[in-house]
Amino acid sequence: MTIWKFLNSKRLRDYPRLILIASGGVIIFNIILRNGWIGGLTGILMWGDFIDYYAAGILYRTNIAQLYNPAIQESTQLKLIAPTVPPGVTFYSYPPNAAFLHSVLQYISLPISILILCFISLFCVVVAAKLMHQYLVPEWLDQGGLSYFQLSILIFSSFAYIEGFTAGQMHSITLLLMVGILIATMKEKWFLAGLLAAGLTYKPQFVIGFLIIWLVWKKYYAILSFILFSLIWNGIVLITKGINPYLDYVNFTKNMIYLPNVKEGFPNAILSTTYSLIASMIPIKYTSIWTAIYFGIILIFIILFGLLAYKVRKQSISNHNVILAMAMLFPLLITPYALLHDILLLFPVMILLAVDHQGDKRLLLLAIGVYLAMLIIPMLSFASKIALTGIIPTIVFIYCSQRSVKLLRA
Repeated sequence: MTIWKFLNSKRLRDYPRLILIASGGVIIFNIILRNGWIGGLTGILMWGDFIDYYAAGILYRTNIAQLYNPAIQESTQLKLIAPTVPPGVTFYSYPPNAAFLHSVLQYISLPISILILCFISLFCVVVAAKLMHQYLVPEWLDQGGLSYFQLSILIFSSFAYIEGFTAGQMHSITLLLMVGILIATMKEKWFLAGLLAAGLTYKPQFVIGFLIIWLVWKKYYAILSFILFSLIWNGIVLITKGINPYLDYVNFTKNMIYLPNVKEGFPNAILSTTYSLIASMIPIKYTSIWTAIYFGIILIFIILFGLLAYKVRKQSISNHNVILAMAMLFPLLITPYALLHDILLLFPVMILLAVDHQGDKRLLLLAIGVYLAMLIIPMLSFASKIALTGIIPTIVFIYCSQRSVKLLRA
């Protein structure tokens, strides 16, 4: 039996649904068997990242000078979930404008806030899947079984989504915003594209790829829209809290390059960038050298990406798909810090790569491999203490690079 007989349409349809059922069962039993805020099956803090957001909102309103103090962050979180004593808590890594947004949570109790977050998470995936199916999925792929419902199942059942959902992450909001920016760019709705990009500045590194494209393509309206709404959001923080929170944030993020070297206390198995993959394999004393080399490589990559975007600026949209896919990949390639739930972005990336490539078996294997790798590789990473999850976006980038070389030769 060849692999293609095994990978028939029925299995491709049903296996993700079975995985979703199994994952959903684990989540439910983890909650039912909980001990306070500790999951009964996982033994770790449930909704830990959201508790961190909630605590950051408290600090933003009451003691913003300590917003990026890990000890104060920890004590604030522990007060929220007392008498539960978790094996560990997370740290707040978002900029001050995100903390301003999270401060709104103080008007709602923590349990109710978590319920609302869960609803928003599910809703955002459904809307993102609907938009991708309507504007991105090619007709041949739709007829092959990738319906709006099936795409939703694929996202919900992916371990990248499950991990983020159980942690209380904002990953589905990020996915929806990125899909919105992508579609607005493809439809040349520049004001909307810039507005959505400004809404994503709680993770500013995620919009870099699109900003480069807009600059090279001279779509200044999108850039102006982005700047305007970014200034409004951050301006509120600057006027009411001053510039010190941003300076504290910059100083705090400088230490994040060392996360791949932390073998205990931080789950480097979910670190999902090319940087973390390599950094986790070298001694910490060489981290500064590796960082300098890496950002030198990234500078070259940004220049080449800009040249590629310039070359295809007047070509058909089918040639733009690879460029847009690489723009979506940017946060997983150029920054030291991104986590497993962030690679939900690979769903629109893989769809973009499928346009005009009907019957490409290599791409089908890549898509299946990415889906399965989201589950398998983090487990291998956990056992090896190496951030192997960074392999996933790296392989997709290599595929994109091969496709982009063909564009340069065209």
